[in-house]
Amino acid sequence: MQLLVYLLTYPLVWLIARLPFRLLYIVSDFCFFLVYRVFKYRRDVVARNLELAFPEMEESERKKTAKAFYRHFCDLFLESVKTLTISEAEMAKHYRLLNIDYLREMESKGSVMVLFSHYGNYEWSISINNHLENPGIGIYKRIGNRYFNKLFQGIRARWNLTLVPTEDAVKEMVRRETNDITTVYGLISDQSPMAQNAQYWAPFFGVTVP
Repeated sequence: MQLLVYLLTYPLVWLIARLPFRLLYIVSDFCFFLVYRVFKYRRDVVARNLELAFPEMEESERKKTAKAFYRHFCDLFLESVKTLTISEAEMAKHYRLLNIDYLREMESKGSVMVLFSHYGNYEWSISINNHLENPGIGIYKRIGNRYFNKLFQGIRARWNLTLVPTEDAVKEMVRRETNDITTVYGLISDQSPMAQNAQYWAPFFGVTVP
């Protein structure tokens, strides 16, 4: 079944990856209509979270913010697929990395751990590897469908970024540090841990969370 889903979906992925950006965002607008208007994907969850985070905000403003989120969500997904074919020059034009000199200064002192969040196009943060003096390692969580996992591994490994799954991360870090291999590690750091693995609970927007 995983292979069938992959074979049916891949031609669309291939086509999207080759669209010029102007057409890509037109397709994204259509996706927004489907996701927000037709399928109403997790709209109740988004509305509840916005109410929790911004209780003082007017209902009309929260709806406006929710729509903006869904537009960004669709842009992000299609831009991530576009990474399959985007050139380094195009990436530099669309995605700017700030304070690279500071990161290089840190690299000169030893290994660095860079913590990312789900903000902006975090998938395009892989382009940071074009600016590093030392090997870049991206810690990632495997996708359930092994065929799509392999596809996105290829997308995320552009520009010689090495990918290490979360379950192997500590072992790989120990190996590199033991062998004095200066490395820049990149992790998405704003995900909530599973409740059974939580070591620390704290109040966040009035709710106790792991």
